[in-house]
Amino acid sequence: MGGNMGDESPLGGSEPPYQCGISSRWLVLVSAQSVLCFVAMTLAYRLSRSFSSVVVGLGLLSLGACGLDGVDDGGSDGDNPLRIPADDPAIDERLDALDIACESTLNVTGTYAPGALPPDDHNGCWPVGTWTVTATVDRLGCTTQPELPADHVYDITYDDETTTINVLWANNPDDERVNLKISTAGDGLCHGSMEHFGLDNSVWALHPTLQADGTLSGNGTYSVYNEDPF
Repeated sequence: MGGNMGDESPLGGSEPPYQCGISSRWLVLVSAQSVLCFVAMTLAYRLSRSFSSVVVGLGLLSLGACGLDGVDDGGSDGDNPLRIPADDPAIDERLDALDIACESTLNVTGTYAPGALPPDDHNGCWPVGTWTVTATVDRLGCTTQPELPADHVYDITYDDETTTINVLWANNPDDERVNLKISTAGDGLCHGSMEHFGLDNSVWALHPTLQADGTLSGNGTYSVYNEDPF
């Protein structure tokens, strides 16, 4: 869930005080449009030595943007990723209803380190310990690859006085934009629901299940909302 490189003038000498909206990548693109753009830049540069900058500026405006067809611009609208339509129309209908711009599905795995033992009268699953959760992309539903965070580590403790299970995100204990809980679905297993709300309207929703063999597995989603859902 890269840096910029400075471009050198392809004409040699001092660089003209205008550009044609094209980076140095044109050198490796063999297309008629890139050739025309190069010719236009060359003519404009030479004309600038004979005519006023106003005339040259008007000439450049008439060229428009010398964009290159087929160059990947990231497939996004500004910094916002766009949706890759799903094979199932019902998925897109659900995203529209929830005001979600796009959503990728995740595979969740992890490890469990047991903590304190349960009380003698405790029944059901016992999640207390350390959950280390890893997420990988299952289906990419956004035009930009989500930057997968490092392993999420959750410290799960039991409060004897309130008899409640508490979940703390050890990566950033002070983060308040989280919704963390553990529940049981009647199958004897502990099911986690760990939601992390980013400031960019993104939500990491991880759903690990503590299996009987002590491993963690499950699924999740990486969603980008049109508005902040927190």
